[in-house]
Amino acid sequence: MLHQVNITGADETMFVWQTPDGDALLLGTFGECADIALAITGMINGEAVPEMSQYDAAITPVYGVEEAAAEAQAMGYTGDPARMLQTIRAAARRGSIRGASQVNGRWQLPRRTFRHWLMRHMEETRGRPARA
Repeated sequence: MLHQVNITGADETMFVWQTPDGDALLLGTFGECADIALAITGMINGEAVPEMSQYDAAITPVYGVEEAAAEAQAMGYTGDPARMLQTIRAAARRGSIRGASQVNGRWQLPRRTFRHWLMRHMEETRGRPARA
């Protein structure tokens, strides 16, 4: 769904596209939206469109490990926060969080794939039961 948004300090009204899953994508000004419309029309008419990775940080919001751990707690993880940091890093290293990559030694975790991993991780019942 297309929305207008007035941004403090911006000279023009901006436009946002809200995806069905609630993510808001800033399209830009009216002129930038017109450029997007021309590009989409070209695509529909068969013009070649360059490819981009689905995990490119330019299009996929990413978390650092600390932000991901905070998201885990916000989504109901009640375990030890330090352990969650270790668990997230280990999952990223072994490839369990699709699209996770290291930039300058720091993990970048695509938000969507991290959330999918987190939901599976929180539902997991493997291991020994906790002692009373």
